[in-house]
Formats: sequence, C-alpha cells, structure tokens
Amino acid sequence: MDRLNGYLRDKHMLLPLDNFEQMADAAPLVADLLAGCPWLKVLLTSRAPLRVRQEWKFPMSPLAVPDLAQLPDMEAL
Repeated sequence: MDRLNGYLRDKHMLLPLDNFEQMADAAPLVADLLAGCPWLKVLLTSRAPLRVRQEWKFPMSPLAVPDLAQLPDMEAL
C-alpha cells in the first residue's frame, strides 16, 4: 500500500472501479488512497455506499432492457 500511495501521490489520475460491492472490504484502502493522493479521483460503481468521508453518491435507476421480441431492424439501429 505504501508503494502504491507513493506512486500515485503526484499523479493526476482517474481510477475507475466497477461493481465495488464485491470488494466492499477494501473501502478503507480506497479512503487511504484518496487521503494520501490529492490528485487522485475514484469513479466507483456499487450497489452499496462506501461510507467514506470523501464519497459523493449519485443514485441511479437500473438501465432499461430492450424487448428482444420487438427490436427494430438492423437498418433502423
């Protein structure tokens, strides 16, 4: 963790983490990275909040699934 923090400390970086609910136990590690790396931004998707100080939540509804029986033809798509 110290090496990662040292590497990221001066980097301007966006770190995407998808489906983070599967790794929720790592939330304190993400919080430590954010605290130690002022230019790091994390874009994280999860069904559960991290509950860390730097968190901003944007609740979203699930995306609609098309009706496979009534798809438009390929030209229209």
